[in-house]
Amino acid sequence: MKATALIPAIALALGTVFTALPSAAEARGPARNNQTQTSAFTAEDAQTLTWMREEEKLARDVYINLYQQWNKAIFDNIAASEQRHIDAIASLMVRFDVPDPSLPGVGEFSNPEIQSMYDDLLEQGSLSLTEAFWVGATIEDVDIYDLQIAIENTEVGTLKTTY
Repeated sequence: MKATALIPAIALALGTVFTALPSAAEARGPARNNQTQTSAFTAEDAQTLTWMREEEKLARDVYINLYQQWNKAIFDNIAASEQRHIDAIASLMVRFDVPDPSLPGVGEFSNPEIQSMYDDLLEQGSLSLTEAFWVGATIEDVDIYDLQIAIENTEVGTLKTTY
């Protein structure tokens, strides 16, 4: 799959997942910049945290595979960074008593949508080193987009700081 086809597909998938989040934020009222750690953790926060956990694992797992295929240190370095993100999200899941749906194996996901994205990204990244770099850029673009939405749609200071 070409990068130009994959990016809109991922954006559409993510748009579907986060359609309800702006409505939930509006129901809570306008965003405040002076959030405290005592803000209530909501069901929407739990849903977003669960999505972020799987998304960070997707990123790490893709980078692990790209490193194995292309032997470029950048992929190994980013995989290590993604592992730190996974650990931070997992810590929040424990703190807020959110079940962790993640499967232990590299490339294994409980969410079929994430599994499909992983499969597509890995297929594209295996075509050439250039495509592998495009996959990395796509992952980071989507991650930044999702983090921005998550930050805007939570009132929990700890989540904002971690995201």
